[in-house]
Amino acid sequence: ASRVHYEKALTYLSTLCRRTEEEDEVAEDGRKVQLALFLNVAACELKTGEYEQVVDRCLQALAIDPRSQKAFYRRGVALGKLNRNREDLHLAIADFREALLLTDEKDNATIRDIRKEMEMVKRNLEDQKDKDKAFAKRAFGAE
Repeated sequence: ASRVHYEKALTYLSTLCRRTEEEDEVAEDGRKVQLALFLNVAACELKTGEYEQVVDRCLQALAIDPRSQKAFYRRGVALGKLNRNREDLHLAIADFREALLLTDEKDNATIRDIRKEMEMVKRNLEDQKDKDKAFAKRAFGAE
């Protein structure tokens, strides 16, 4: 239900953000709200397992604020959960690293959560490497 309201607000804000220069302050406020809404929708989609959509929402959020720690974190989680290929997992790790750089060093809980997610993705990456090696051995008869 929250997601529907967030998306409706995003529709309204898309016109607000196309204001003239005299209305820059209003447009800037609109972009800040738009950023928060993209991040909130991404959080809802993470909870419902819509990981592809999370990646898209986070890209939209990063277009507004290229230093959005939450967007990097949520996109990293989504890419890690998608676990489609090694590239996704490497991108997830890169997103977590960027999120760590953008996180206040005193925010221990957030740092702990980011590191926990990053470790899970690293384990998935190692598992995938092991599977690839096992496949290569079977396929090519390597000892």
